[in-house]
Amino acid sequence: NELSDPNVLRIGQRLIIPKSTPPPPMPPPAASASPSLPELDTPTSQPAPGEKLVEIVAIVLSSEGRAKGEMAILSNPGPPVDLKGWTLSDKEGNAYTFPQIVILTGGSLAVHTEAGKDTATDLSWGREEAIWQKGVDQAILRDERGRIIDTYDVK
Repeated sequence: NELSDPNVLRIGQRLIIPKSTPPPPMPPPAASASPSLPELDTPTSQPAPGEKLVEIVAIVLSSEGRAKGEMAILSNPGPPVDLKGWTLSDKEGNAYTFPQIVILTGGSLAVHTEAGKDTATDLSWGREEAIWQKGVDQAILRDERGRIIDTYDVK
């Protein structure tokens, strides 16, 4: 990997490897124009018109009213998104705030209600009791500015 400092990477560190292709060769700049830089495939929280950033695709309920096994599953049909500061909440105001984590294009992420170890694909809310109530609840996903990105009626 040609790293000059082998200590730049640490065990347990999350790496974000963007999916990109090399930009096409740039034409020589005109005499009065300054060269432009290619746009990179970077995490965003601004959707293109008509595009969803992240969707709540399912709520898996616990059979015992406990947090064990309960989770919300998110999917990203759009460009990579940094979820830091986003929230997932229910109608009663119970809210989970996302740490710094990027969900890549086509990626999915599970937010488990119970305690556990966070990974690149699974996050833990750290609760003992179930959050989602069948037939009466709604999951609400908000970005870091509090704008509603998606909702999901718990069935």
